[in-house]
Amino acid sequence: MTIRHLEWPTVTGTGARSGGGTSDEVMREVARRRAAILTDADHGTLVAMAASVVVAAFLFEQDEQGTMVWLTIRLVASLTMFVLIRWVRRTYAADPHGAIDRYTLIAGLGSTVWGLLPVLVRPSEPQWQAIVVFALVGSLGVVATGYSSETRVFVAGSAPMIVISLVAIATYDSAYATVLCLALVLTAVYSVVLFRESNVRLTEMFVADIRNEHLLGQLEQNRTDLREINDRLHGMVDRQSMTLEERDALIAAVSHDLRSPLAAMSLMADTLAQRGSMMTVEQRQTILERIAGDARHAAEVLGDLASTQRLGVQDVLATRSEIDVVRLVEQSVAAQATEQHQVRVGVVEVGGAPVVADPVLVRRILDNLIGNARKHTPPGSRIEVGALRRDDHVLLHVDDDGPGLPEGLRDSVFDAYVRGTSATTRPGSGIGLFLVRTFAQLHGGEAWWEPSPIGGSRFVVSLPQ
Repeated sequence: MTIRHLEWPTVTGTGARSGGGTSDEVMREVARRRAAILTDADHGTLVAMAASVVVAAFLFEQDEQGTMVWLTIRLVASLTMFVLIRWVRRTYAADPHGAIDRYTLIAGLGSTVWGLLPVLVRPSEPQWQAIVVFALVGSLGVVATGYSSETRVFVAGSAPMIVISLVAIATYDSAYATVLCLALVLTAVYSVVLFRESNVRLTEMFVADIRNEHLLGQLEQNRTDLREINDRLHGMVDRQSMTLEERDALIAAVSHDLRSPLAAMSLMADTLAQRGSMMTVEQRQTILERIAGDARHAAEVLGDLASTQRLGVQDVLATRSEIDVVRLVEQSVAAQATEQHQVRVGVVEVGGAPVVADPVLVRRILDNLIGNARKHTPPGSRIEVGALRRDDHVLLHVDDDGPGLPEGLRDSVFDAYVRGTSATTRPGSGIGLFLVRTFAQLHGGEAWWEPSPIGGSRFVVSLPQ
């Protein structure tokens, strides 16, 4: 989980500064929001057009020609500003600094036109001159609040108006010209104060909003990270629980599988030691064969246990080479043959291209499948081992004519520690078929169960070629 550390700037003056330096990310977002406010002011130009008409209606009787000239210029300028603002919003949507630069020029155009009011309209009566100043004061108030997001735009929108108007009003032929100029100056000072306060509050609001957005994003990321960690912990707990359960199952299975043959071998060895001289050759041979069978079974259990441990640390790889399938099948059948079962070689047809696989793992697959069939079929059952080539796969299969596999086990029989109901007195540890499937997967193949043509179960392993 990675949490980024952000330095949030404190607002001083008209900009955002931080004790450790300017946050470029925050400043870019502030510039974008300032530009969004400015370039969204196109409807304000329509309001300015309406205000221009109202002002012209008041002053028309005092100076018809000047009023009409100024109104015409004002309306043309307002429409031009409207079009330019729309163009800036469309063209500089991804460039806030460029949008602010263009809007500064647009604001300068509007300010110059408003400043022309006392130049073109020159009423002689003091009350009408006061109306001109009142119109300029109202315009300054609108500029101070409407352009409060950017200093450059405020200066461009107010300075030309103030300078041009002061010069024009100072030339009025009236004793009140000085008072009117002073009123305009005081209004300009107030508009600067109003702009500054509005700018600071607006910038603070921008930074606070950006900070909240970042904190919300960070919170959501933290929630996501915590969910991932929580899921990972749950997975670890589940795996640990499964590991403990599997260990207990393995210990119980191995203990059971080893206890019986070891006890039997111990008993039969004691019998031979104490009464061997009184037995016939056939009796001693029978006991020795039983001891050898029990020892072989114990070796199988320990071999499966070792293979499972190696799989747990991923220490098993399939080393491919050309193999003699017929020979491997015959060797496995000979090693697994007993008097209790009719274990024999079935149909083996893998002619054509050489069979490529890991000979050690293939032998383990055959041994485990035959051993599984012996454990889960009654004495006298028939077990046949065969192999066929099917397209680009070699299929190894072991058939038996035993009771088959219950439906409830057909999907899980290859899972670790799953043990079916045995028809013999030698239950398995539950890892033999698991190893069969795992060894098949190491070759890129698979293992499955299907009904046997001879009446019981058929376990099949596919080995891709």
